Amino acid sequence: MLFRSNDEPVPGYKLVEWIGSGQFGQVWKAAGPGGVPVAMKIIESAGSVEGRKELRALRLLKNIRYVSLVPLIGFWLKDENDQLLDDESLDSAGFNDAASNGLRATQVAAAHGTQSAQLFIAMGLGDKTLFHRMSECQQEGQTGIPVGELITYMKDAADAIDYLNKKHNIIHCDIKPQNILIISERAQVCDFGLAKAIGNIRQTVGGKTLGYSAPEVDRGEGPGHATDQYSLAASYYELRTGHLPFHEDD
Repeated sequence: MLFRSNDEPVPGYKLVEWIGSGQFGQVWKAAGPGGVPVAMKIIESAGSVEGRKELRALRLLKNIRYVSLVPLIGFWLKDENDQLLDDESLDSAGFNDAASNGLRATQVAAAHGTQSAQLFIAMGLGDKTLFHRMSECQQEGQTGIPVGELITYMKDAADAIDYLNKKHNIIHCDIKPQNILIISERAQVCDFGLAKAIGNIRQTVGGKTLGYSAPEVDRGEGPGHATDQYSLAASYYELRTGHLPFHEDD
């Protein structure tokens, strides 16, 4: 679906400015109730692989609040008739229970008309990502983000990772400069679409970002408590030097 500025995809949230898009959806700056600025992530198909990952992560994280994590404000599903779907209607269709099982979720989504449902996620709006900040520094003639500034961001990101890993046994699984936001000179971790609860049957990895993924993930062993730390270390290397620790063709 084509969205434009001033569209109101869910009640009370008006799109203001397009931020970017990817293979599975788009992100907008939006105005929430009272004009409060938020980021609105739109996934075109809740029944797609990406949509199921997002729903699974939202269920893991919707009750978690922490200073170093981008806050989740709300999420909504709309069916092909532009009607909002609530958790009760999804539960009655069996969609929520099935979402952790790819084949089962696809079958349930198709049977109940949610395969083409759109997923809208409202979250805190950052000033820029660490990747954007690195690009700014490079345009000023530096190799990367100055170490004193970067260490502050890394401490915040590491704090978020430790909180998820140790307090909630959740692995983010996609730590990278593009998923760490700067907000008023501090950092918050965002984009939890690949987040996994470990220590149970949900340990299987469904995706990764090459260049930052840990060796155990590349070997197909699944994430562990060092996975996010490895990705943060690779991110630090790139943000200081301007390039990843490995060649792209390696």
